Amino acid sequence: MGGLALGIGIVIVVMVLVASAIGGTVGWLLLRRRAGAVGLVLGGAVGVGVGLLAVTATFFERTWSPPNELVLKAPAGFSHEWVYLVGDPTVDRDLQWSGGSLPFTRRVAALEVPRSGVVRLRHQFELQGWTEARLEVGGVFSAVDNGMSWSSLPPPGGRVVGFDFSEYPGTKFSPRDDPEALAARIAALESER
Repeated sequence: MGGLALGIGIVIVVMVLVASAIGGTVGWLLLRRRAGAVGLVLGGAVGVGVGLLAVTATFFERTWSPPNELVLKAPAGFSHEWVYLVGDPTVDRDLQWSGGSLPFTRRVAALEVPRSGVVRLRHQFELQGWTEARLEVGGVFSAVDNGMSWSSLPPPGGRVVGFDFSEYPGTKFSPRDDPEALAARIAALESER
């Protein structure tokens, strides 16, 4: 790991130096008749900024483009380890996102989760990107998901997005295990009241 870190460090330095050299040269060329040295310094400073932005976009992707955040608000006493979002074109419920898709910003959506842990949504395509889910139980932060899982229910079912909030990921039922078992599990959860 030490060699990889050293290599990345060298690439970062080279990226910033090259950007500052290009910026300084352009600044000097633009202002060489009036204030060549000032142009060199200003262009170099702009180049350093551009280089740092390039480094951030390349090596610190979560900073440059943070994942979408989905806040799942479950009632007090919620104890399921998975929350399932089931695609269902017959319902009128959809995610309402706030925020933009600009660098250094994230989009956020909140969704009320019933005691069953199964939410039916008209569309799920906005979850196909990089999404992090946070579970709040009774208005209090509970957990961040261990991962998002996509699956399909047997016909006439739809797509299912599952968020794993288990303490030990991978030890319990996973939506990818078996579509028939997943359909039975969702039906059993929705029948609980």
